[in-house]
Amino acid sequence: MKTNLLLIFSFLSLFSANAQPNIKEKESPTLEWNKVYDFEKQSLPQSALETVNQIYQKALQEKNSPELIKSMIYKLKFETAIDRNKLPGLINEMETFVAEDKNKTEQAVLYSILADLYCKYYRHDSYRINQRTNLPVTETGTDM
Repeated sequence: MKTNLLLIFSFLSLFSANAQPNIKEKESPTLEWNKVYDFEKQSLPQSALETVNQIYQKALQEKNSPELIKSMIYKLKFETAIDRNKLPGLINEMETFVAEDKNKTEQAVLYSILADLYCKYYRHDSYRINQRTNLPVTETGTDM
C-alpha cells in the first residue's frame, strides 16, 4: 500500500514539474496585455486595438492557440466599440478564419464565439431583421 502511494505521489510530482510554465515565455505577452488593459481603463479602444493586433499577429506566427483566441475576442470587442456597423464584416472574417483552421479544439472554441456574435448581432438589430420581407427559399444569399 505504501509503495502504491509512493508511486502515485512520484508520478504526480513528475507531471506537476513538467506543467510549470516557462517564466520567460510568459513575460512578453503579459506586458503587452497589461498595455491593453491600461488602454481599456483609459477608454482608448483604438490604441488598445493596435496592441491587440500586434499580439494577434505574434500568436498567428507562433501558432499559440490561447493567445490567438484571446486576441480575437479583444479584437472583436475593440473594433465593435469603435464602430458597431463593422460587426457583420467581422463575423464574415471570423467565419472564414474558423473554416480554414486545422486545430479542431481551437475551431470548436471559435465556433462557440461565432455563435455568440450571431446572437449579439440579432439582439442588437432584431427589430430591423424582423421587418425584412421573406425571400424565396431558392434565393438565399450570404448577406446577413
